[in-house]
Order: sequence, then structure tokens, then C-alpha cells
Amino acid sequence: MTRRRRVLQAAGAALAVGLAGCGSNDGGDGGDGEDGGDGGDDPTATATPTDGSGGSDGEEAVSLTIDNVGVSAWEVTGDSSGSVAPTGEENPTMTFEVGTRYEVTNNGGGSHPFALRTSDDEPLLSQSTDGSYEGDGDVNWVDDGGELAFTVTEELASELGYYICTIHSSMRGDVATE
Repeated sequence: MTRRRRVLQAAGAALAVGLAGCGSNDGGDGGDGEDGGDGGDDPTATATPTDGSGGSDGEEAVSLTIDNVGVSAWEVTGDSSGSVAPTGEENPTMTFEVGTRYEVTNNGGGSHPFALRTSDDEPLLSQSTDGSYEGDGDVNWVDDGGELAFTVTEELASELGYYICTIHSSMRGDVATE
């Protein structure tokens, strides 16, 4: 497995973990209509896997691995760049660099769909609903169940607010961009 693919897998996992927090009954925003789901671990593939070729400029992608801490938090368990988020911390701020491709492995699977949203709660990229940047060719969104990939563009970066688990609103953290 290439370093780029591992990074992309880790980033996807972190994203999925953050999105799963939206649908709990803990006073969150109600999620993406996924409340009442069966909490199963079967991911739903919405695209083909990445080829591991890196970003648009041929550089290696950053691999992230994210996992859930029960239904209360996301945790980054792997970050090939060492600069996206600290490992082992609950709901850490994730910092994405414009022009970089991220390959994320979401070890929370179908029970914890990851999403990136605006500060106004609009989905940008999501494992459980359609996000406004999923069709953007420059972002090149890929959701292959437990693995996802995306490239941070200037436009996407300008709208990023936070990541969340679309089922559990406590699984949420801030997003910063460079």
C-alpha cells in the first residue's frame, strides 16, 4: 500500500468520524436525516477507489486514519504528514493545506459517516448525503465505503468550517486551512 493511499485512507476516516456526530439525540443539529439508523458497520460505496497517484501535481497524498471513540468523539489514529491533527486526541482540530490531496481511512465505517461542513451546517463532502463539492473535478471526491479521498481547493478551503459524524453530533471538530 502506498504512502499516499494510507494518508488518503486516514483522512477519509477522520472525515467520516467527524460527520457521524450529527444525528444523536443530544441536542445536536439533527444531522442529515440519518437519525434512527441501524448503526450497522456496512459502508456504502459511492465512487470508485483512488488510484494512489497523488494530487494534481503528482505529489504524494496525505494519508489519515480516523476512528470513533464510542459515540462521543473522533480520534485521528494515523497522520502520514504529522501536520493534519495530533493522534490520540478527541475531536482535534484538523488542518488541511490548499492543493493537497487527502486519503482517509474511516475505521468507524457505516456506523460513523464522516462529513466536512460549512460553519452554517451545509454539507461540502459527506459519506451520508450529497455535499456541494462532491461533483467538483478539482476536489475529485471519492467515497469507497471506509476509504475516502479529496483535494482541498481554494474554494473548498474558504467554506470549510468543521468535520462531523452525521449520526452522532458529539463527534465533531474544527477545521483550519493553510
